[in-house]
Amino acid sequence: MQSALVFLGTGGDSFTVGRQSYGSGGILIFNDDVKLHIDPGPGTLNKLKECGLSPRDTTAIICTHKHIGHCNDLNAYIDAMTHNGLDKKGVVLASDSVINGTETEHAYLTEFHKSCVERVITIKPETRVAVEDFEIKAAKTIHSDESCVGLIIQTPDATIGYSSDTQYNNDIAKQYEGCDMLILNVLYPFGTGKEDKNGLSSDDVIKFIQKVKPKLAIMTHFGIKILKADVINEAREIHRQTGIQTIAAKDGMMIAPSNYSAKSEQMRLKGFKGQ
Repeated sequence: MQSALVFLGTGGDSFTVGRQSYGSGGILIFNDDVKLHIDPGPGTLNKLKECGLSPRDTTAIICTHKHIGHCNDLNAYIDAMTHNGLDKKGVVLASDSVINGTETEHAYLTEFHKSCVERVITIKPETRVAVEDFEIKAAKTIHSDESCVGLIIQTPDATIGYSSDTQYNNDIAKQYEGCDMLILNVLYPFGTGKEDKNGLSSDDVIKFIQKVKPKLAIMTHFGIKILKADVINEAREIHRQTGIQTIAAKDGMMIAPSNYSAKSEQMRLKGFKGQ
């Protein structure tokens, strides 16, 4: 099976997550051998059930930082995945704040749930981890949780970048050059959110896309302001200005990354060789 990408929630701020008007179950990337679950926020287990998926099949859980929308269901997920530790399995990859806490906050991942999985790995910018035939590299962010990381995930089919929550600058965007798909957490519409450390605006998305030049850009993790502005229109305007296909994710949306892979293009071109 080729890799698949499923959005189990597109809510981003406390207004959308708190009302569950948009889900906050994170993102799944999987194939026949590997299932990665990124940022399991509130309601993750319910979202998995709605999509006919089981936490028992998960290979690794990734939490990019210690905010409710990104790690709230981590311990509950581990409990379901391992039958409360009776079947020790799986890997947790998470920021330092999730695993070790901060000077003012305790660790989110409990000591008991650490013991339920095979490995717990703290990921920091430039950390590389192989999970079966997926390679995961952590990227730096500019965020109120200073240990927050973005992700660059190399699957057998495509390279997928996930910004997590971050401000924009050229150095942040440069890390994702070479990604076939770029997933960006976008809280704010055009003309707003310039100084906020917790997410991108549509203006930032344009700069991000122009720097990275992915085959596909996906906006998610929406705040109430961009939803009121109409996120679909925002995506269309970004597409118009950049020339790069840009879409607004929907809860339950599934995408095949191989459709946007440079490798896939090379394979198709081989069919014309010599003709």
